Amino acid sequence: MDLGRVLAHFQREFGRNHLKQPRKRGFPTVDIKCVWVYNTNINSQNGTKMQNVKEFKALVNQDRERAMYGCVIADFKESIEDSFTFRVSGPAMIAMSLMSDAQEEIRCGNGEHARQTLNRAKWVLSEYVMDTLKL
Repeated sequence: MDLGRVLAHFQREFGRNHLKQPRKRGFPTVDIKCVWVYNTNINSQNGTKMQNVKEFKALVNQDRERAMYGCVIADFKESIEDSFTFRVSGPAMIAMSLMSDAQEEIRCGNGEHARQTLNRAKWVLSEYVMDTLKL
């Protein structure tokens, strides 16, 4: 289920006035009243729509991750943990490699990909390296 279909479902059920204009980077936002009404309907029914709300939140989160990191973090985490470099050299080397990739992307004039690559490097540092440094 893609985000466009979920937003279309919200438009059909609650009308267009509950959908706000995208704020930045194309993230659709939903008026809080719309979500409250939707959650109220879920609680009053047999719960079949609860999966739709969970799917909606997951899709919005995945879209945010794709815009921020260029991928879904769960897939990225699985990818780096399965890599040879991660097993042999550790997560710091993965972060350094990503930063080198970002430098090359900047040199080639691809600023958006460089930003996403740097965000992935920062995520690796915060997820793996900072946890081991606990001062």
